Amino acid sequence: MSSLLGCIPSADTAFFRKESLERRFQEYDDEGTGMVTPEDAVNILSAEFHDLPLDSIRCMIFRFDKDNNNMVDFSEFVDFYACIKAK
Repeated sequence: MSSLLGCIPSADTAFFRKESLERRFQEYDDEGTGMVTPEDAVNILSAEFHDLPLDSIRCMIFRFDKDNNNMVDFSEFVDFYACIKAK
């Protein structure tokens, strides 16, 4: 877990299907704002990374909220997802 918290997102995210991730993100972006709540992001990620405790996912989501608006935009979500997949 501590290694994930210190993860620096890679600029190269080609190793996962961005389109698939975008579709999943949009399912939770009901209003089409390009933002989801941290809880929505936790729900998206916990479905795939069920071996990570929910509290750990929540903590990491807040770490990747670069603009500190308590929402997760798609680029923040992609950075977070890429970091987890790299581990």
